[in-house]
Amino acid sequence: MPRAKRSLAEADLDVQLSTSRKSSKNKAEATRDSRETTITNASSGRNKDDISNEINHSNLGPSSVLTRPTLSTERPLLNTATEPRFILICRPYWDVEAENRDKESEAHDEQHTCGTDCVCKAPANDFPQWTWAVSEEGLHTYELLKKQAFNRDQDAQGLYIYNDFTAYGINEVVDNWLKDFNKTISRRTVSPYAVWAQLEGISMFLQLDYIDIWFHGDDCRGVAETIALVGKALLTSLQVLKDHRLLNSYQPENGGLRNISIVLAMFVEFARSWTDMSGDHYGETKWVSKVGKLAMENSIDIKGPYKFHERNQQILEPEPEKDSTSDGQPKKKKKKIHFSNGTWGLVSFVDADSDDDDIKDNGDYSVRGWKESFKTYAKHHTKGGRKTIGGTSYDITKISKSEKKRFELDGVPSFSF
Repeated sequence: MPRAKRSLAEADLDVQLSTSRKSSKNKAEATRDSRETTITNASSGRNKDDISNEINHSNLGPSSVLTRPTLSTERPLLNTATEPRFILICRPYWDVEAENRDKESEAHDEQHTCGTDCVCKAPANDFPQWTWAVSEEGLHTYELLKKQAFNRDQDAQGLYIYNDFTAYGINEVVDNWLKDFNKTISRRTVSPYAVWAQLEGISMFLQLDYIDIWFHGDDCRGVAETIALVGKALLTSLQVLKDHRLLNSYQPENGGLRNISIVLAMFVEFARSWTDMSGDHYGETKWVSKVGKLAMENSIDIKGPYKFHERNQQILEPEPEKDSTSDGQPKKKKKKIHFSNGTWGLVSFVDADSDDDDIKDNGDYSVRGWKESFKTYAKHHTKGGRKTIGGTSYDITKISKSEKKRFELDGVPSFSF
């Protein structure tokens, strides 16, 4: 039987979001080709019951269009755009599961379902202290990523193609997100809220069981490079928020990004889940300490998941100097594990200094710095004669019925490597 997938919330967030888009008739000629999508606020003058009813019946309405002057490096930009419309979600199953494991208790179905006091889908302003919130556009991004992953899951589709097929498929999903993020961040006028929605969606997706499958694939170096670029995307986004004076802690009375603490926390949890399993062989998670430093400098408390600080204190600590350890001692050469790119994941051991094989980072987290890193990554990660990363090569729904029969699990699968 296909294994159960761990959704963000047990209710599986059945909010059906409208994806309609419209163009601004009053847009200036110079910015006609730089259309940006953002999320509308709830209209004023409606009572709480009306707003809740709209959310429960999926009447979220079309998104509005945001135009903004080109980012200036001289001074921060004033943010005059409409803020995203946030809704609440129930505490995710994976976070409840972490608490149950810690307490050595058994999980019961009733612990993961919405009860009479459920806050799921409620407007975020109704419960200002509730941790788990997401913008409508961020939730839409998450749902699209989850659907892509499902379409590439050979177990869920009742097939067996080869051992790491699904792992490569999940890498393709993350590559598709990186490609979408690159489009969002590269527009002539960058919308901070469109960028934030991208971060929300991927941060939630990176908590699912699909990521464990991805981590267990045989291309350790390739996964590490992808993780490093995800971190680069996060740091670039935080610079965009800073330029628009949005990189600060959320205060109900002052507004801002309602879920900035929890989104940053989920990125940290993702990085730690990788280091817990494989360690950091190529410097792929060095971005975490940079995120921690930025958060501290801007009075943002990264928090939310169960025992977050206790479990992530070490990975958030500042990176030691290049030629010394955390206690100031000179670095010693250490043995590192390299995984082959072959189907069987053969392991070879080499002695090397910890920085000799590190993934290169130019340290430039501007949009220009991002573009350079993305171009380099795409050059080395395109496959099958394609000109860009991502695509649908591992999308099982694209395979013909006759081809699927070769890999069906109802008998002995017929497959070849």
